[in-house]
Amino acid sequence: MVTGYQGCQKLMKMILGALADYASDAGRGKLTLVGVFDTIFAMTDARPIPFPQATAVVVVSASIVEGSDHRVTLSFEDADGQNLGQLDLPLLFTTRGPGYPQRAQLLINLGQFAVPDLGDYLIRVRVEGHIIGEIPFYIVDAPPHLKQQAQSLQPPKS
Repeated sequence: MVTGYQGCQKLMKMILGALADYASDAGRGKLTLVGVFDTIFAMTDARPIPFPQATAVVVVSASIVEGSDHRVTLSFEDADGQNLGQLDLPLLFTTRGPGYPQRAQLLINLGQFAVPDLGDYLIRVRVEGHIIGEIPFYIVDAPPHLKQQAQSLQPPKS
C-alpha cells in the first residue's frame, strides 16, 4: 500500500515497497530488483520460520522543502498488529534538479529475520512517526512436492 503524509504543506510518500531475492542500487536513482515476491513457503515444520535471503526495498519521494535528513522506522508486524521487531534507520534524500521531488532509496537485508508461524505479515514504513506505506507478505506451508524436493537436498543425518 502506498500512502503519504501531509501537514504544513509537507508531502512525503513511499513510491515503491517490495521484497526481492536480490536488489542493488546502481546509482543515479536506478535500482535493480530480481525475484520480487510477496509469498514465502515454509519448507519444514520448524518454528520460528526463517526468512530466505531477501532484501526489503523502499523508495520514498518528498518535496525539497522537507529537507534531506530524516529517520525511517520499519516495523515487522503480524496480522494482529503485534510488533515482531523494528529497524530505525537514517533516510537521506538526494535532489534530482529544480522542480523535481527528492528521492531516498533503502535496501535492507532481511537474512536474519524470522516469523513465529504461518500467516499474514507486513513491514510498516514510518517517517518521523507518520505511516507512509506498507509491504505485505505471506508465509504459507509449502506444497508437498516442494517440501520433498527440499528434504532431498539436505545432507544425510549421521
